[in-house]
Amino acid sequence: MAHQTTQAAAREQLGEVLVSQLMHVTREANPSQFVKFCANMRRTLRNAKTGTASDMFEIDSKFKGLIQKAKVRSQDNLAEALEHTYSALTADVEERQPMEAGVKMSSLPDHLQFLICLSLPPAPATHTYASLVLDKAKDPFRVPSALTWETIMAEEPFEGEHWEGADSKPQSKKAKRRTSSWSSSDSLSELSDDDRLQSPSSSPPTTHAPSEKRVDESEDFVSASELAAARAQMELDEMLDRQYWKEHWRIDGDLDGPFDLSKAETLEPTLMRASYGNDSGGMRFGGPSRGNFINEVDALREVFLALQGLDNNLLVIHPGTEREPPTVDIRPSAPRLLHLTSRTYLSLLSTFASSASIPLRLHHFFKTIASGRDKKQPKAISRTAEAFAEAAELQIQVFQSWCSSKEQALCAAQGGNGPSMAVSLLNLSHELEDRISVLELLVDVADKVEKFVRPAQNDFDLMVQDDFGLAPLALSSSLLDLLFAAYKTQYTMANEDDAKRLLQIFLATAQPIWHATIDWLQEGKAGETMYDEDGLESEDSGDFFIRHDAEILMSDPIFWSSAYDFHTLESQGKKPSIPAFLHSMTSQILGAGKARALLNALGIEYGASHQETRLSDVLAHSRAELWEPRDLEATVTEHLLPQCALSQAQLYGVVVDTCQMWQHFAVIEDVYLFRRGDLMNDLANVIFDRLETRHTWFDYHALNAAFRDLLATRSESRIDASLLRFWYTKPREDAAARMTRCLSGLSVTYEVPIPLLYLLTPETLQKYSTVFVLLMQVRRAKRLIDGIVVRRGLRKHVDLWEESATEDIKNFFAFRSKLSWFLNTLTSFIYSTVIHAQLQSFHSTLKASRSLDDMINVHDAHLERLSTKCLLSESTNSLHKAVINILDIALRFGDCYTALSGEVPSRVTRGTAGTPDGRRRKTRRQKRHLRKQNIVGFSEDILSDDDSSESEDDAFPQQSIVEQSMSMGATISFADETIAARIDRMSNEMDRLVRYLRRGAEKIASDGGPDAATFEVLAFCLEDWDL
Repeated sequence: MAHQTTQAAAREQLGEVLVSQLMHVTREANPSQFVKFCANMRRTLRNAKTGTASDMFEIDSKFKGLIQKAKVRSQDNLAEALEHTYSALTADVEERQPMEAGVKMSSLPDHLQFLICLSLPPAPATHTYASLVLDKAKDPFRVPSALTWETIMAEEPFEGEHWEGADSKPQSKKAKRRTSSWSSSDSLSELSDDDRLQSPSSSPPTTHAPSEKRVDESEDFVSASELAAARAQMELDEMLDRQYWKEHWRIDGDLDGPFDLSKAETLEPTLMRASYGNDSGGMRFGGPSRGNFINEVDALREVFLALQGLDNNLLVIHPGTEREPPTVDIRPSAPRLLHLTSRTYLSLLSTFASSASIPLRLHHFFKTIASGRDKKQPKAISRTAEAFAEAAELQIQVFQSWCSSKEQALCAAQGGNGPSMAVSLLNLSHELEDRISVLELLVDVADKVEKFVRPAQNDFDLMVQDDFGLAPLALSSSLLDLLFAAYKTQYTMANEDDAKRLLQIFLATAQPIWHATIDWLQEGKAGETMYDEDGLESEDSGDFFIRHDAEILMSDPIFWSSAYDFHTLESQGKKPSIPAFLHSMTSQILGAGKARALLNALGIEYGASHQETRLSDVLAHSRAELWEPRDLEATVTEHLLPQCALSQAQLYGVVVDTCQMWQHFAVIEDVYLFRRGDLMNDLANVIFDRLETRHTWFDYHALNAAFRDLLATRSESRIDASLLRFWYTKPREDAAARMTRCLSGLSVTYEVPIPLLYLLTPETLQKYSTVFVLLMQVRRAKRLIDGIVVRRGLRKHVDLWEESATEDIKNFFAFRSKLSWFLNTLTSFIYSTVIHAQLQSFHSTLKASRSLDDMINVHDAHLERLSTKCLLSESTNSLHKAVINILDIALRFGDCYTALSGEVPSRVTRGTAGTPDGRRRKTRRQKRHLRKQNIVGFSEDILSDDDSSESEDDAFPQQSIVEQSMSMGATISFADETIAARIDRMSNEMDRLVRYLRRGAEKIASDGGPDAATFEVLAFCLEDWDL
């Protein structure tokens, strides 16, 4: 332990001595600085990766590594100086030359290892000193000759250093060449201590004493101007030697030497000699000669020129055509490298050629985009594509700036004026992958856009297209979607650098669409026109995703649904061409813009100040540099939703308050759905009376006049008769029929103001009319069946044909009870289960709506469900036919009753049947009328017993239409078929229809859906039919 402590103290003492000798600092003069240097010394020795060298063989390997490292970093002068110095040291060791004081031959490896550990990286002064060492090594004994009159006279007139000042003429090239003959080794005396090489391994070699003495003696004969001229000439010669692109330039090295594993420059010449004539790679460049090779540092510079699109000696650029982009290929005469095989070199050059073609292909795509701008005729342009071109061009400039800076750093390092750098084509290929990756992604986007847009021949009529067939709308839509998809892909792959750059490009590309979207939401502009700085219309823009059909007027009911809509493309399957990052707000953007345009037409201004914010500024509120795609979409949605809600709220107020929407809905429900029972019941009775007496009941003026008269008898009514119109839309023959279908042509229209017109369109009112017709048909059948009562004279008419009259009458009125039960059940189901419940649900949902689009959707869904529950939809068409057939059976049953009793059932309860005479006269008139109309009565005997006169026919009201009735009364003949048989047949038919109706309701209920509960109620109610 004591021995180790003594060694440590000795090493510490030696270290302090070393610091004081090297740094010229002592503990007494500057204690703090001395302690700092000692600490750095101890840290350096402690962190050294190698220990004491074992022999000179290991030191030799380390120096070769330092020399190779300098060559890789393009520090040729330092590499040569190290090689020369170490060679001189090894020569002295072999010749047993005396070492410096204190250095023994046996400890020389330890001394060299110690100096290597303490060495620092090369500095600019190191390179300068290395150049001086090389200059001195080339001519160590060269001194300038003494200036004599003989020398002066031998020179040309006014040339030479001694004529300076006597003539202002510059030196000629010959004089400069003569001046360059002076040795530059004398400049060593002018170096200061600061210019000394930092690394001891690159120190000048030990030279003979006599040569140093001669050099020192010659310093008195060299002036400063001569030394400067010599240095300038040396620099010029060195620059001329580096002009590898000249034809006379030849590479240094032994191309004919054998292969040496320690010398990489012997690899390719050896392979070329071995495989010349068999290797296609060798044949590409020709035979091995010095003119076919260049240094790797020069090849690297040529690659940088090619990447910038400049002329070079390795790659050639082939210009493209209007439809084909430029290409980059390897020059057939491209020089090669000594230390790379042909295939490896060709592979690297192919990679660089592919990278060099990427900016050229993007420029060709930009040219395609801008091709339509140079034409004289106005054309629709894609602002989005132009923004993409600007953003991509900025990335190209960044890439080319990087190439230029790398080339500048390479030249500076090669000239010794900058930091050292590694020179390797393989290393450049790796760096290039990261730098050009975003441009490769942009090229991929551009290729996909052209493939996507060019085949879209069916979309040519959508937008004006340029000469290459690129529709602006398809171009902008596909560009944004592909860019956003590429961004999401890179984000998913955790490639943050490319994702950030793609996000910047996407934001810049989407800015025109974003600007047009803000204008659409705040001003209602559909993007048809663009304006310059003076506010004048400049040119059309065809890449906005909203279209405006100016031919549709605001008074047209389809204005809201058709005047403004999304553009669609055949290649996208008729989907809206809105960009992907706005897909979550498709309906809100369209509805808000339509609302703003409608409010502008109505003279209602925007409720807030116009704000124009760039898309990048919207995302800049967060400090996140990289956005998850879902967060980006959510941020955009959060920014646009308030603007959408403002216009929708303004239009909602106009519809609900200004147009009094709820009052109009109340009128529609009172009229169409019979919510106003007294008024509509009276109107129905008027129509039924006219129909049964064969008056012209369907006349337009008669219907509306009857409604106005009934409305006038009501003191308080919210119905405006001027807004309602009753129509009959079918032929007169259908109106004359007495079956259920005669009412199917009845229609009601209702006028509402704008913009309520877009909610209550003629199509929706027609759906209301179908429900109105169904209710009228049920009311007519129910009124007819309810009017059939037991009459005293009915039995004596039945007795004429049938022996069991009492039993038949019972069956007759039993069937009447069945009809009455079904009609009452159907009426209760429609009014209570369907209309009342559906209206309650509709009102609550409509009150929760806050936009016109939502109200339209709610109202359409309400009408759809109402029609389905009333058996008026396509899915319930068969059930509706069954109900109509049952109603027809009720009408035929009423005709049977009329044929038996001679009375109209609906008029029995309302006629003047108070006296026997009146009843008798009415019966005789009916019988005569039935005979005149070819309606079969009971028998000829009954008609012959009528003792009334023909003059009584004048008391029957004149009918306006003589019809061939389609009722059963026109074909009833109880002579051919008894009443019991007829009633039995109608009862069986009705039983079959009711059972079919119940099974259909059960099937719909079992299928599920929003209306399943309603049909369950109908099926449950019809189960009592079998009781």
